[in-house]
Amino acid sequence: MLSKYKQPLSITLFTFACLTTNLNAADLDSDGLLDLNEIENFASYTDDAFVHFNNIGLEDLDGANQLTATDIRIFYNNIDTVKTGTFVNMNTAYDVDLRYNNIRKVEANSFQNLPDINKIDLGYNEIEILNANAFKGLTNLRDLRLGYNKFSTIAPGIFSDLDKLWHLDLVDTQLSTIAANDFQNLTKLDNMRLNYNQISHIDTHAFDNLSELTELLMRNNDLNTLQNGLFDGLSKVKHLDVGYNDLETLGKDVFQSFTQIEELELGYNFLGNSFEDGTFRTLGTAWRIDIRYNNITNLNMTDAALDSIESFKVAGNPIESANFTRASFTQNSFYHTLNGTTNLDTLRNIILDEVDFENATDLNELLIANHVETLSIQNATNLQLTNIDLVFDDQYMQNLHTLNLTGSWNDLTQPQQSNLLAWDDIEGNTLIIPEPTTALLTLSLITFITTPRRKRHAVA
Repeated sequence: MLSKYKQPLSITLFTFACLTTNLNAADLDSDGLLDLNEIENFASYTDDAFVHFNNIGLEDLDGANQLTATDIRIFYNNIDTVKTGTFVNMNTAYDVDLRYNNIRKVEANSFQNLPDINKIDLGYNEIEILNANAFKGLTNLRDLRLGYNKFSTIAPGIFSDLDKLWHLDLVDTQLSTIAANDFQNLTKLDNMRLNYNQISHIDTHAFDNLSELTELLMRNNDLNTLQNGLFDGLSKVKHLDVGYNDLETLGKDVFQSFTQIEELELGYNFLGNSFEDGTFRTLGTAWRIDIRYNNITNLNMTDAALDSIESFKVAGNPIESANFTRASFTQNSFYHTLNGTTNLDTLRNIILDEVDFENATDLNELLIANHVETLSIQNATNLQLTNIDLVFDDQYMQNLHTLNLTGSWNDLTQPQQSNLLAWDDIEGNTLIIPEPTTALLTLSLITFITTPRRKRHAVA
């Protein structure tokens, strides 16, 4: 049963007109056409470059290997089985499309000795049995589409000869597990789609040899965890989508190989407060991170590399505290990261401890955090709080009552420090700073003598 966050599957069906212009109604008896040989004047089509036999009641593909077409499309028929030898010794076949045919079984050597084959599409059928040798010897095949079928396991070795395969579609095929050797020879694979299955377990070594993979889509499955080592070696992945699963935990090092990642989608899971320090430390090339609707209350982005962020999606989480300790930013990424976070009504605490602000000097995005009560900027470097005075404007940070500048205090100008000390004098406000320097000690004493005040929290 799908979890409450499962995204509904949307399928668009296309209707194609029959392109067999010489087909007579007499050929379509009550039992349909038994095979291609029964099509009137079938021999006249065998030399065509593009052959499309759609919705003509075919029950068998016998005769297909007589075709010399480069593009073969046979849609909307009643073909139960793609038999051994159906597409064999066809030197010109480039694209074979067999969608929407109610195919239930694909036998061994159904496709064989097709030297120019580029794409085979068996999607939108009823395939339950896919023989391990169905694609034997198709060393030039680049695009294989098996989505929207009914097989629940991958036959061992079925992809073993497909060493040039570039695209693999296994969407909505009822897969439940991915074994260690399922994809072992797909060394040229660029993108793989595993969306809308029931995958609950993936062997740690399932993706070991997919060094060229740039896109891995696993949305709408039943994954509970992404363990350390799962993506090791996938240094070229640019887009990972594991949204709408049942994820509760992530291994701290699970993303460590993603040195070229651009989009990471983790939304609509159950991750809660499972992020460890450093989980996002290698994602400096990511422009989009989506962690919406994960029931996160304490967002831990400690040591996160957020340098390229343009979209930081956290909506739908009751986040109370956002921790960006030692996170790295540019000015642009600081804006987008904080903009995505400070708009949350539940946010009460922001931590920017030990952040190097060399490339993010404008911190204005903090000023819209009107629900924030505590702001910590301890031991920051290259801090330039040019607009710190706006903290004292009633329009900004209206609920801020605790400000921790331990280790960052000396980066402020004397007028800024004076204003902060005055802010600290307001009942309910707490300024946490080191012990004042000699120059400011006199100022503090004068303030103490002339104004009743409470004890400041000082850090030696």
